[in-house]
Amino acid sequence: MLISKQQAIRVFGSGANLGRAIGITRSAISQWPDRLDQRQTDLVIGAALRLGKLLPESYEILIKLSQVSNARPSTHRARPN
Repeated sequence: MLISKQQAIRVFGSGANLGRAIGITRSAISQWPDRLDQRQTDLVIGAALRLGKLLPESYEILIKLSQVSNARPSTHRARPN
């Protein structure tokens, strides 16, 4: 699932805030395409999660689903010392 540049900017309030959150300049954000690729989407979502920003509802659902699947007991056994 990909997001638009406008959705990404809306999460952070401005292009400058988005740039600061992911470590690039506002000018670099302005050069992004209208539809972000997977790497850019991942950067935005990762920064939003790290900074406690609200994401679009569809992403909140995906995050909750991934947390449920990550909470399942592991079948991996620890090595004895």
